Amino acid sequence: MMSSFQAERVRLSKSLACLLHALQGSCTTIELRSEITVRGRVHHVESCMNIVVTEATSTKLNGESSHFEQMFIRGAQIRYVHIPDEVDVMATIVKQTAILTKPRVPREAMYQRQRVSRSKLERIREEREMARSFKLGRGRARHQLQPLGGPTTAGQTT
Repeated sequence: MMSSFQAERVRLSKSLACLLHALQGSCTTIELRSEITVRGRVHHVESCMNIVVTEATSTKLNGESSHFEQMFIRGAQIRYVHIPDEVDVMATIVKQTAILTKPRVPREAMYQRQRVSRSKLERIREEREMARSFKLGRGRARHQLQPLGGPTTAGQTT
């Protein structure tokens, strides 16, 4: 079963909405069916061409304009999107399609790469436990500690 995120990627890769997806972060002009022109920075694009524009200025046909910090435009209301001159349309479509159709690594495969042998895992756990107990002051037992001068026997004098 495909997640909604994967379905969104598939729909984007099979339509010209992938071109709009590549415009994220750039300024463009969008003409709406209601004769309103919106100019702003493309923030987000969905597969059904819904667009979120930031720093948007909408201008009506009579010249009246309004400024919005953020504006949501339904894909069904879009008549035309001006593509900036610096965007190579074909190269952008090919690049975005490659990005969107690139196979994603399943989680199971990632976990298989990270598996370690059981004995190595047990050794790592023991080392962590020793480090934790040492930090808490429960390091070596007193009988394991040796004096700074080294071991002494009953007959030796220092």
